[in-house]
Amino acid sequence: MGASEWKYFVPYQPEIKRAFHELREQLFQQGKYWLRTPWWKTMSLEAWLDPAEIGDIDEDERAEYEAEYHRLQTLPEPRTIAELIEWNGEEGTSSILDMQDVSEIPQLFTVSPLTDEQLRTIFGTGAPPLYSG
Repeated sequence: MGASEWKYFVPYQPEIKRAFHELREQLFQQGKYWLRTPWWKTMSLEAWLDPAEIGDIDEDERAEYEAEYHRLQTLPEPRTIAELIEWNGEEGTSSILDMQDVSEIPQLFTVSPLTDEQLRTIFGTGAPPLYSG
């Protein structure tokens, strides 16, 4: 994933997971994400199977590569967040859509709420101030 900066504000609600998933769906429906150019649509099967890129393969592996090539060639533009994530691959969407869930413990592809101590340090209270948009 590249380095892109983004930030979002939503009205406070006690269920952070719900706020997170509603925001993701809203942004997806509004098209507020980066959609990469599908480089595979213009690639020939011969280029896809370039021995310099994939090395020597047996018939079973060749069949797997060909199947993946044909799957990508018929892949429709994303209609869901999951399809968008697959479409953009490791390049990501340059948005919060790259985050998959909320976790109490920070980990890859998740967002985490601030601790009570962090909230008090930043806002002077155990709850963030109401955002009025």
